[in-house]
Amino acid sequence: MQRAGLTQVNHCVAYYKCKTGCVHIGGDHNIIVAKIINLKNHPEREPLIFTRSKFVGLDFSEVKAN
Repeated sequence: MQRAGLTQVNHCVAYYKCKTGCVHIGGDHNIIVAKIINLKNHPEREPLIFTRSKFVGLDFSEVKAN
């Protein structure tokens, strides 16, 4: 989805609109330090997590209430 020149992933859990403060080179990555201007989140949506070369979800079935 394209809005005001910014790219936004459809159905994302959250997005941040930021202003870049500075960029540091870290090996083969760039580390961006930014100030958050605006954010929006959708807590009812499940996050998509990529770890150990695969996509996984969160399992709260074992979580016990205090």
